[in-house]
Amino acid sequence: MKRTIIRLSSIVTLFLAFVLSSPSIAYAEDGAGVSSLVESTLVRDSTFDLEALPQEGETKTVRDKNGEETHFSVIPENSNLNRIANGRYRISAWGIGWRVTYYIRVVNNRILSAYDLNYIIAMPVRSSNVKVDHSRQATARFGFNTPIHNVLSWTGWVRVRLDNSNRIVVYNN
Repeated sequence: MKRTIIRLSSIVTLFLAFVLSSPSIAYAEDGAGVSSLVESTLVRDSTFDLEALPQEGETKTVRDKNGEETHFSVIPENSNLNRIANGRYRISAWGIGWRVTYYIRVVNNRILSAYDLNYIIAMPVRSSNVKVDHSRQATARFGFNTPIHNVLSWTGWVRVRLDNSNRIVVYNN
């Protein structure tokens, strides 16, 4: 009984730390290691230009006011001679205690598919999926809850959105 109470209090503490650690301002480092102010509320994000994306991909780091870092990465999976935005991209986001990776297929600046979700999360995951929400957005979603049924539950996600300028914006909450 005592171990159950300790385990439950640990899970509730982790949950509260996760929920309360949302940044209001974040800093992003560009490729040269120069920090610049990035506006953020409960969501961290970073933007990648598909027309300027190097073949080896690009990784950006967002740091919140407490110094916690979230990393976003977009890596093209194939090199073709077609339109630069067309192709398959590996989307990754990670921070302390979690890492999420999935793939999207882009044709004519539209997301045709999102697939091959892979994640490591240091909390019990109730459900997970990745899907195309509409032609410009795909989301990997995760449902979390505590061992006490229907007491505390929440959803986390890593989302990509295409804009009209061949840029991918990667978000997470």
